[in-house]
Amino acid sequence: MERNTHQLLEGALLLSLALNVDEVIIAVNERFRNAKMMLDKALNELKPFLESSGLLNRLPPITVSLVGSPYIVGEETALINSLEGNRGEPRLRPPDPTEAGLFGKPPQ
Repeated sequence: MERNTHQLLEGALLLSLALNVDEVIIAVNERFRNAKMMLDKALNELKPFLESSGLLNRLPPITVSLVGSPYIVGEETALINSLEGNRGEPRLRPPDPTEAGLFGKPPQ
């Protein structure tokens, strides 16, 4: 994340177009605040290019979010809980994240 921030952002944007998503959220472990800072800086550097090329309005917004540090946040429902501002603990299933994802939104 720290060495190839622009490549990470470009890849995320390409995937967002391919998957037709509404928003890109890059979750960064809270222990790696420098990586978040580098991603925020790269986003600020990328915005003028996207504005001048007319792509900014056609791409979904990108959010870089710090998430809890425990290893358990690597589990998908724990990550969703952490992004929603809750403890990074796994959820009981059903529903699966494919049925009710971030903020309970269904997948498209």
